[in-house]
This record gives sequence, C-alpha cells and structure tokens, in this order.
Amino acid sequence: MAQQLLKAFVTTSALFVLASCGNLDQDEPSPTDSTDEIDEVEEPTPEASAETDPWSIDAEHFTQTETVDGQEVIQNPDNVAVLVNYEYALPEGYEPEDLVVPDVTFSFDEDVEKRYLREPAAIALESLFEAAVEDDIHLFAVSGYRSYDRQDAIFSNAAAERGEDIASETIAYPGNSEHQTGLAWTCLVKATISYSAKLLVIPLKGNG
Repeated sequence: MAQQLLKAFVTTSALFVLASCGNLDQDEPSPTDSTDEIDEVEEPTPEASAETDPWSIDAEHFTQTETVDGQEVIQNPDNVAVLVNYEYALPEGYEPEDLVVPDVTFSFDEDVEKRYLREPAAIALESLFEAAVEDDIHLFAVSGYRSYDRQDAIFSNAAAERGEDIASETIAYPGNSEHQTGLAWTCLVKATISYSAKLLVIPLKGNG
C-alpha cells in the first residue's frame, strides 16, 4: 500500500507538468496520389478527455502565470496542484497561511519551519505514514515547508562550495522550490533511502 502511494505521488507530480502543457500541433498529412477517401478522425474535446481520464485534474487546478521581468510568476500559488520549478516562480514574499505540524515521526526534535506543511499535505502525509506502518515500512519526515530565506541560504552555501551552475543542478533557486509551497516533503525510509515528492492532496476524477 505504501509503495503504491509513493508511486502515486511521484506519478502525480509528472502529471501536473503534463497538465500545464498545451497539445502539440500535428503536421498536415503529405498529399498522395491515391483517390481513396480518408476518414476524418474527430479529436476528443478537453471536456470529454477529462470525463474519461481518471487521472485528469480540473482546470481550476492548472497553474496560472504572468510574465514579470522575463520570469513566469505564478498567480495562484495557493492552488494545491501548483507547478513550481525553474521556469515557474512563486510570487515575491509568498508564505502559505495554513501551515500545520503533521502527526508523523520526524528525524529531528526541533520546532523549526521544516516541520510544517500545508494542512491538506499534512493529512496526506499522515495517511502515507499509516499505510507504511501496515506494510512494516518505517518512515521519518525530514523536511517540509522551506521559506524563501531558508532556500536562499541553502542555495548560496552550495553555490559557494561548488559553483552556481553545479548547485543549480540539484538545488532550486530561491522562489523556485516546491518546498516553499508547503506541499512538498522529504522523508527517510529506515534511514537509508531518501524520498522527496510532492504530496497528492486533490481528489482524482473517479476516486471521490
């Protein structure tokens, strides 16, 4: 059960990326000498696709952006399916308003910001930990919410040690980290394997 949830979280993050992209234009078919009629294939409408695809999400959960000084800035950062990456940045000064401490086992004792998650994500994380226990898997929460200033410190330290180009390969620039949304988490499995993923916090069609 826990393995399935982990796969669902990672798969869903990929789906969010796909959901924000438009359909690619199809090339026109090359003319032929054949006089046979070619049946036209009717393309499914977005509404029809949403009704038949159980993994689709509603348009209200799509990431909305505006270009500000050459950077795509997210206009709906409280969206639980928001896509944050190197191309899409959070608004300056963004901080979630519904941060809570999930009832799970942590790898540390301090009451610091990384202990917090947005409430929907905290509920999803608790469900994952409960399922892991049923499968005799021992998880430890390592890092949840991360403020802009904290991300800036982490990136700056890495850039000073390895150079900005190398640091940016594995660490997000401040403002471009999903941890700042309060929806992303990192956990350890038996203190040997580290997982980092965005939590699935919205119902998929057909799943209630």
